[in-house]
Amino acid sequence: MAKKGQQVQLQAELTTEEEWEKFLSKDGLLLIDIYSDWCGPCSGMAANLKKIKLEFGGDLLLLAIAKNDHIKQLERFRGRSEPTWLFVSKGKKVNMLFGCNAPLLKRVILEEIKKEEQAASGEKQRDRYSEITDLEEIEIQRQAAIDAVIQAAKEKEEAKRIKEYEERKIAECNNILENLPNIGTMLIFPCGRDKYHDVLNELMKEASLITTQTEKVRFTEEKLEELMYFEEPRQGADEYIFDGYSLHNLLNEEALFLAVKPSHGIEVENIDKLLLEMIYGPPMKPPGSEDCPYRQMLTEAEDEESGNVVELIGIWVPAIPCVRATVLSEEKIIIQLAKTNPECLLAFTELGPTYMSADAEKGEIDCKYFFPDGYNVPKEVIHEVKKKFKKKKNKAAAVNQEENTSVATSDLVKEQEELEHEDEEGNSEEEKIECDILPEEHYEQELVEDGNLSARSIREADKATSPIADSCL
Repeated sequence: MAKKGQQVQLQAELTTEEEWEKFLSKDGLLLIDIYSDWCGPCSGMAANLKKIKLEFGGDLLLLAIAKNDHIKQLERFRGRSEPTWLFVSKGKKVNMLFGCNAPLLKRVILEEIKKEEQAASGEKQRDRYSEITDLEEIEIQRQAAIDAVIQAAKEKEEAKRIKEYEERKIAECNNILENLPNIGTMLIFPCGRDKYHDVLNELMKEASLITTQTEKVRFTEEKLEELMYFEEPRQGADEYIFDGYSLHNLLNEEALFLAVKPSHGIEVENIDKLLLEMIYGPPMKPPGSEDCPYRQMLTEAEDEESGNVVELIGIWVPAIPCVRATVLSEEKIIIQLAKTNPECLLAFTELGPTYMSADAEKGEIDCKYFFPDGYNVPKEVIHEVKKKFKKKKNKAAAVNQEENTSVATSDLVKEQEELEHEDEEGNSEEEKIECDILPEEHYEQELVEDGNLSARSIREADKATSPIADSCL
């Protein structure tokens, strides 16, 4: 106990690592109120703690407040506003309490004082010591609950994203199928490129089909995953409808996409059904009927590891219309339109784009996705309109001397002089937009005819000198 008249420090203040380490090295039971700088220590409990120290703890109970902002071992408590009470003995954590339940805190303090006295006298050693950085059971439970909430929010957001993506894909595919109902597709695997001409030529003629486009394609896993979005893996396959050997062939060499359509004047009710039956026969799916084109284009290869002979797929036709539409939508143009001009927006709507944002809010999200911050937007090109008229002043004077010269003619001369003056001041002779005006010789000939201006000459002059309307730019 302190001597009479001697000042007693009831509560230490710890703000640095040095002060923290020095306090932890002290003997006795240390009770530390952990706080953040923005929140402050629990001042409501300070009087009770000092009373407990004086009545029950004496020199055995040491009190302190520790600001966690600059103490490494307390960093997990930063940003919290809940009162946190840390009990330390011999530099180790022996207990921890959260909240400002005064009766509970007093009971725990008295229990820990008794345990400390027993340990100091050798009567009974403490059965619990842990590192200060170790999480308490209640902290683990709280963190698990927080993680569960965060994970649930992520899953909900991901489900929403997947749903929106699928809805967008379906809308895009439906639009393509509506606009291109009779364009079918076939995928020629790398190992089938040297066979498909011989196998398909006669069949295509018999089915009255012609090839409209042949496109070389180099697949990546991402591109193949996008293509197969609407496909279900067939039995025995891993992720895709193709076996591993054929998949390896597809991802490592150049394949072909064929776009086919009916010959001119031929009506086809269902292009997908026609192609499936042509390639696979009546079963309309792999492996197809005996001697069908699918089987004819199978290629034998040897497995390098096992030495076994395997068959590689040579041709494939999508059975799902949306997959066909995905193939046809390989090339895309994405345009961002300002909603300030509804006529422009309506004009693009009439063109039948494969996808349009549902509203302005959704459009803002879409634009951020396709045109993120830092997107390389080219500088705006401003087209200037320069009109050059090199008329001699005596020609203008001759016009003014005519008795029947109209107001339109005098305005014309005035405008000519102003434009002539502007042209003399300009440094560049380049015209960025050519105006549709009469040749100079013809214009001078029309200007004065028998001392009078013809109606046509006035109209042509007005056409040549009037400013171009904004709608024409």
